[in-house]
Parts: sequence; C-alpha cells; structure tokens
Amino acid sequence: MDALELLRNWPGTNTWKAPAILASPAWRLETGFLGETAELRLAPDWLVGDTLSLAIELDGRPHVLTLALAERFEDLFRLRERLSALPPEVELALVEKECGGVLQLVEDVSRRQLSIRAIAPGPAEDSSAFTVKVASGDFAFALDLSVAMVAEFGTLEHLDCAQAEIRSLTREARAEYGIVDEEVALAPGDAVVFEKAPHWVWGPALDAPTGVRAAESSLLTFGQIIDEDLPPVPEPERLVFRNRRGHLGRVGLAPAMIVD
Repeated sequence: MDALELLRNWPGTNTWKAPAILASPAWRLETGFLGETAELRLAPDWLVGDTLSLAIELDGRPHVLTLALAERFEDLFRLRERLSALPPEVELALVEKECGGVLQLVEDVSRRQLSIRAIAPGPAEDSSAFTVKVASGDFAFALDLSVAMVAEFGTLEHLDCAQAEIRSLTREARAEYGIVDEEVALAPGDAVVFEKAPHWVWGPALDAPTGVRAAESSLLTFGQIIDEDLPPVPEPERLVFRNRRGHLGRVGLAPAMIVD
C-alpha cells in the first residue's frame, strides 16, 4: 500500500473538507515552471515587500492575481517604487515580458485560460497566498480562489505524506498473538490454544473475529505504518478472543488464553 492509498483509508480522512485540506501545512501542488519542476506551498506571510496586483480573468471569470516583486522579475523589481507612476499599458507590457512563466503556471494549476484585463489596486481580500518552490529561485503570488478551485485544490492527493502533520496521524491498533479458526463455546477456565505469532492489526483486520488479541488497544502513527517501522509487540497481559476476556497461560508447551 502506498502513502496515498494509506491516507485515503485512514480513519476520518473521508470527512476532511476541501478548505481544511487546502489550509493544511502539508498541502502542496506539483507542477512545472519554465521547464523546471515546481511545487506550490501555502505562504501565509508572503505579503512582505512590494507587490503588483493584476485584474485577470480565468475562463472569463474575474479574479485578482498579486505578484510579490522579486529580483527574477528584473525590470519590475528595479522599477518597483515607481510602478504607480508608469502608464498602465507600460506596466502591463512589463508583466507580459517578465511574468509569462508565472501566468502560464497559474493557467496550468487552475486549468483555466488566463487573460489580463488591467492593473488592480491591490490583492483581493480573500486571496490565498502561495510560494512556488523552484530550483532557479522561489517566488510568491496570491489569487482569490473560487469555490470550484478550492474543491479542486483541496484533495487528499495534494497532501504531502512526508510532512509531520500527516506522519503524526494516529489510528487504533491491537497486538494480535495468534489465530484460532475453530468455532468454540467458551466457559470460564477454558483454554484457547494459539500458535504465538505476535503482530499488529489495524483497519479492516480489527473486525476479523479469529485473533487472540491484547485487551487494550494501542495507537500507531501514519509514519510508523508507511515506514514499516512498527514498535515491538508487547508481552501479552489481558487478552480477548471473540467476546471473551482472559489471561495468558499454557497448555503443555503451547501458549493459551485462559478464559476468565
């Protein structure tokens, strides 16, 4: 099972809503930028320094795209303190000259055709801010996302399972010490003999009624499971088999659960 499949089947993730997924520190979106591999990450503190906002349309719907002016946009960065004094058509020409790769990236990740309409006075109030991680130098932008775009961005596929927020997720597990296939009626003092082969069970396996298990559950993390780095199975103390409880004993040399 790969990390994404494990996440899809993790308890509770089927109830996660798109806005919460998008807001997660583990969210990321992989894309390309001018032939390089790029990755979008949320950037809540991106509004530092000078910015330039553009009134744009995505598939004909109005949005505001705001760029954090960086040295990679050479002329825009050099003129950043005087941009407001330039004619709008000059500003737009500079944007089209220096920011074509950014505009293409926004088209690619939004899956919508972008067109520039005008210079905007500032970012939209409900903008989401992103840093683009790329080998040639990171940059940032903000965009007001539609409900449909939030739904498209906010999916489990866009969560980085290597991040601590995902690796630290926990789920119930039990130590299982053996399997007993027979249907038996049990009374206090009876012994349930099993071949000791201790391991952990979780998920659908917890519903299987044939295991002799620890009476108390434990927690395993996503990271432990995906790394196959499970803790040692503890020595059995209180045990359960089907709906009966007991303790560890022996029948001859074989381990057994003695029913209470």
